[in-house]
Amino acid sequence: MWRVEGVVNTTRRLLARFSNASPSEVALLAHARTWAAASAVPIRGYSETVAAVTRTTVHPVPRTPDPRMTNYDLLKGSEARLWELIELRTRPGADTDAIDRRIWDLFGERWAVMVTDLSGFSRKTAKYGITHFLQVIHEKKKMLLPIVAAHDGILLKVEADSFLLIFRRPDRALQCAIDMQRHCQLTNERRLAEEQIVLCLGIGYGDVLRVGDRDVWGREVNAASKLGEDTAGPNEILVTGAAHAELGAAAGVRYELIDDKIPGSDINYRCLYL
Repeated sequence: MWRVEGVVNTTRRLLARFSNASPSEVALLAHARTWAAASAVPIRGYSETVAAVTRTTVHPVPRTPDPRMTNYDLLKGSEARLWELIELRTRPGADTDAIDRRIWDLFGERWAVMVTDLSGFSRKTAKYGITHFLQVIHEKKKMLLPIVAAHDGILLKVEADSFLLIFRRPDRALQCAIDMQRHCQLTNERRLAEEQIVLCLGIGYGDVLRVGDRDVWGREVNAASKLGEDTAGPNEILVTGAAHAELGAAAGVRYELIDDKIPGSDINYRCLYL
């Protein structure tokens, strides 16, 4: 039989030998060293040391960590997390209603959505070239984004000549739209026709899926995009029926019903302001 000193020295060697062991094994061996020194019980080797200590000490069984939990994007309101849930929807037998509830619980928010567009932009780019295109985009950002900030808007995307913006309240979105158009109109008085920035806007309001400051999806997003980019004429602001219902009456502003029905919004209005 080994003396206690022999057990301690052997355990040291075993710790070195099993330096690549799992944390739980290393902890177990370290405890064996202390336990053997205190108890003076004869132990024969690594396996017997582990067995003896295990008989006197309760050790939780180590769990294999879920590899997804080391990907922090899957614990945030991220695109990765959203698309993981969408992937679950595609699997045979998936409970799509339950998955949809999870998606809306994680990403569902209510916002006013604004999409801006420049009237005649494609035609001017074709006539004056790509550097003219880049200049107009630069000037639009420099001119309009400070106005967006002053109305507490959040810029999510810039795509070509369009902005995708969100506002907590529709009235803030509308006032921002009016102020942007007024600023463009005043500036255009001093510009040649090819340098003018003529703004068209669409505004929606409702429940959307928002992924941080990167993107937003929903029926009112689609409707605002359709109104701002495809339907509104020069210097027009068009709003969906949902946005109109929330806006109500405002001084110096009135609305007229338009004939255009678009996907997601059958009833839409033109905003007229003094």
